[in-house]
Amino acid sequence: MKIRNVWLAGFFLALLGSAPVLAQQFPTQANPAPGCTSTPAQMEATKKAAVDFAFLTGEAKVALADPTYIQHNPASHKRAQEAKTSDFEEFKKTFLAQASGGGAGAGRGAAPGPQPPQGNRAEIVLAQCDIVTIIHKTFRQDPTARPAHSMRRLRSTHTA
Repeated sequence: MKIRNVWLAGFFLALLGSAPVLAQQFPTQANPAPGCTSTPAQMEATKKAAVDFAFLTGEAKVALADPTYIQHNPASHKRAQEAKTSDFEEFKKTFLAQASGGGAGAGRGAAPGPQPPQGNRAEIVLAQCDIVTIIHKTFRQDPTARPAHSMRRLRSTHTA
């Protein structure tokens, strides 16, 4: 009889202890939206568009951008505001200048001395529903510094 009472008391204590855990509300998944209806072919097309955007240059890259593009880089957005142009026009100016080898966004070139490894511009390419994330790995000039990672996310609601 004592064993049964100890077992029941332990069972009820465990049940009461788990009540707060069961009462927790987990947040709703935001991305991708639950109920995604993208087919594998659509996901591959979106993934291809993201990879093309990451690796193409000049007119080919500009052709992939939508004229309603909103700049995510504060410095580029500020340049567009100061020039009284759209974010898309600033985007075009930057990437066309990069393709021609100079101008805005072309960078300062390689520093003197030994060069770091090339890195991998497609370290991780993840497609989930209509969102593609590309993480690329770059190395700093200082060989003792840890590699830097950068991420871009492309969300496409229409793919060809």
